[in-house]
Amino acid sequence: RALPRSTTPRRHQVMSSDLNVESIGALIPPSCVFEELPADLAVYEHVVAAREAVLSILAGHSDRFLLILQPRLGPSDQADGESAADAALRLAADAKAACDAHPQLQLLVLPTTTDTTPSNEALRSLRRSLLALNRHGVAAAAAFADTITPQYVSDLLAYACVPASSAMCELVSGLSMPAGVEGSAAEPERVATALGLAAQSHHFLGVSSAGLCGIVESTGHPQAHAVLHSLPAGGNKLADAAARCSTAL
Repeated sequence: RALPRSTTPRRHQVMSSDLNVESIGALIPPSCVFEELPADLAVYEHVVAAREAVLSILAGHSDRFLLILQPRLGPSDQADGESAADAALRLAADAKAACDAHPQLQLLVLPTTTDTTPSNEALRSLRRSLLALNRHGVAAAAAFADTITPQYVSDLLAYACVPASSAMCELVSGLSMPAGVEGSAAEPERVATALGLAAQSHHFLGVSSAGLCGIVESTGHPQAHAVLHSLPAGGNKLADAAARCSTAL
């Protein structure tokens, strides 16, 4: 059956659409990236064990500390050709040695990418870094700023964090790993409101593993938590902000 033709003349569509868009490139489906960069059973067993360790710490069932490290790639590193995966592994090796000496620490490494512009290669690079970390026995974390990237890497993460916005809290409501909703300690009530949204079910736009745009129906995240950025004034004000956030929750 033929689709009905648009009643808007083509010349009018050209005049009113994409006036400030240079181009739109094709986005590689997540399933293709999984096929290019697959994870094995050992990696997934490591991811699940790391998630359980993080949840135990967050729930207060463990007296260990959660340590999240992020390597910084400077101009000299990029000039030497060091990749994001290499930088993450270099940091992980040093940090893992420290954690072996101090068993009370649970280490997570959040990779840094040199790709500042969204691209298919940037998605591959992030997954490559996360795979390398897990294969070396280091748990991985990620900070998300959109609702599409998680489809490419969420199976490799022990932890994720997002800013306290309504769109990102909708994303958190469907994530499988422990997730933090972060914001300033100057606005703890705003973070608490966002955290409440993350615990609820939502419908939001997303991408399936096959690369199809769709409407995601989430159930709400039961293990999301607040992450408050400390204030320059010191620890007492941060403690007050945590108390205000707890009261708001």
